Parts: sequence; structure tokens; C-alpha cells
Amino acid sequence: MAVRNWKVLSYPIAQSFLDAYDSTVSGCLVLDVNMPGMTGLELQKELIARGIKIPIVILTGGGDVSTARDAFRAGVVDFVLKPFHNAELLDCVAKALAKDAAMRAEEQVLRDARARFARLSERERQVIERIAEGKSTKEVAFEMSLSSKTVDSHRANSLKKMEVNSMAELFRLTMVLKGHKEERKSK
Repeated sequence: MAVRNWKVLSYPIAQSFLDAYDSTVSGCLVLDVNMPGMTGLELQKELIARGIKIPIVILTGGGDVSTARDAFRAGVVDFVLKPFHNAELLDCVAKALAKDAAMRAEEQVLRDARARFARLSERERQVIERIAEGKSTKEVAFEMSLSSKTVDSHRANSLKKMEVNSMAELFRLTMVLKGHKEERKSK
């Protein structure tokens, strides 16, 4: 079935979805709180336990505030009460698909930043990290017991290896990785 040019797949039970899940396929899940076997909320917890990040819209005919609160805390995009208007559900799905697209774009930026940093030698990485902290060439040279020319050479090599044209671009990539590391620490 195609809705708004979306490819829609359905599964008889949650385990069928888990068995068929392909992380390379973009999308979202529309789950009912009361599904046979594993409930929608149990599936949401299982996805979190497996590290699967997929936006979820929860449907329910008898949701209470604590169930909705728990679902939102676990990252659900929306919580829709039955009966609902089709347009309402479609808007929620559109929101979930937009979130999936944004997450995938973020993950691509992160993969790109990691790949670029992997090209650097350990010494180049140390120099770039210090420069990204706002330290001057002289400060980096003093800290690392290097000459200023050596620091400048490492910086120039790093820019070339990482295929960036300016320190601003390099700083942006550094901040992407730093933000991801801090996000993982807070979890």
C-alpha cells in the first residue's frame, strides 16, 4: 500500500519486524500499545536495548498519562489516541519520517567526520585537538615540546588530509565529533 508515496509494510507481530529490520532502510514505526505478543511499548524498549534508532508513533485506544509520559521519555515522536482522523495520523507519520531523515543526515555527517579524522596521524590529531580548543600555535608548540614550524606543518597536513580549506571547516568537524562523544557520555 502506498500513502503519500510512502512504501508501507505491515507485520503480524513485533518479532516479525525485528527479524526483517534493515538499518539501511529509512522509515518509522506506527505501533499500537496493545499488539499481540510484544506490546508496542515493549517493542520500543527492545529497540532501545538493541541500539536501534527509529522514530515511533504510538496508537492507543485507552492510553493514560503515565503510559504517554513513559513513551515520550523513551523517545516516541507522537502518541495518538483512537479514534483519530486519518490526516492526524498521516501528519504524525510525516513528522516521524522527517525525524528519521534528520537522524540519518546527522549520522552521515558523523561518519564523514570520523573517516576524515582517521586519516590523521596521532601527532596531527593531538595538534588539531589543541588548536580546536582555541590554543595558539605557540601554546600548542610549548605544550607538546615542538617548534612552532612543526605545529604549523601538522596543521597544514591535517587540513590537506581532511580535505578542508580552512580552520573553520576543521573546527566544525571537530565539534561534530566532540558533541557526539559528550552525548554518549551523558547516556
